[in-house]
Amino acid sequence: MSFGYQVLGFGSGGYIPKDYAVDYFVVAGAGGGGGHNGGGGGAGGLLTGASSTLTLGTTVTITIGAGGAGGSNSRGTNGVNSSAIGTGISITSIGGGAGGSGAQSHTGNDGGSGGGGGSNQAPGAGTTGQGNDGGGSADLWTGGGGGAGAVGGDPTGGGSSDAGGVGGAGSASPSWVDSNTFAGGGGGSGYNGNGGNGAAGGGGGGGSANATAGTGGAGINAGADGTTGGLDAGGNGGANSGGGGGGANRGTTAGGTGGSGYVAIRVLTADWTGTQSNASASTSGDYTILKWTGNGSFVV
Repeated sequence: MSFGYQVLGFGSGGYIPKDYAVDYFVVAGAGGGGGHNGGGGGAGGLLTGASSTLTLGTTVTITIGAGGAGGSNSRGTNGVNSSAIGTGISITSIGGGAGGSGAQSHTGNDGGSGGGGGSNQAPGAGTTGQGNDGGGSADLWTGGGGGAGAVGGDPTGGGSSDAGGVGGAGSASPSWVDSNTFAGGGGGSGYNGNGGNGAAGGGGGGGSANATAGTGGAGINAGADGTTGGLDAGGNGGANSGGGGGGANRGTTAGGTGGSGYVAIRVLTADWTGTQSNASASTSGDYTILKWTGNGSFVV
């Protein structure tokens, strides 16, 4: 994780500063579900790995992306990027794509994961290495938003009873973060068929006009269920899960808001200055683990 050495010359030691590596887990805000035959919102992009080296004294700025708003008789809006930025590190996860709206001929948007297609509209594409494409659509039936672990589902069933597509599966966080799943896609809406279920990773369930609404997916905060019986709104994605919002069926209700993002950093305790803002800090063995649900920073 770290190294340092000393150069001797002309009777005095010249110290070369140590460089530090950190592990990261960065989830962007998710896309909002579409309204009026709306597709599910795409999950926020997810990136995890080990950083480039950081020099002692470097300040790293943490940005937590907000989830996109659900559409009302329109496509939703994309989620906002999350990032960890400083000298020696530049990690940016892309906000999830909004779910489309069939009534307005709005396709799903591209994003970290792509938004599901509104009825008879194409889905959005995911970003390579961060997420997957949204699900497709047919007639009045809509696709689920893409997730970090899988493509969003296409509508299922047949004819007027087609169910909205399920959200694409999220991905489990590394064991050093916690035991949750993040970045699940939102479910697509249904008319005479059921709304699609939101995926594990905080995806919101799709609404249904005349059948059963989709359920929200589990996560650090679970996605909300969609509604039915004339309300048929999409469920919101779980806060800080990066889960997509569910799609809404009618133009008088809105798709669910996408879940906001999340960032975690792990650094050797011996290599850390102890300076941070707005993080939850804990130790595990030789490491300090910092977790953010809102904007902040840390200094190595």
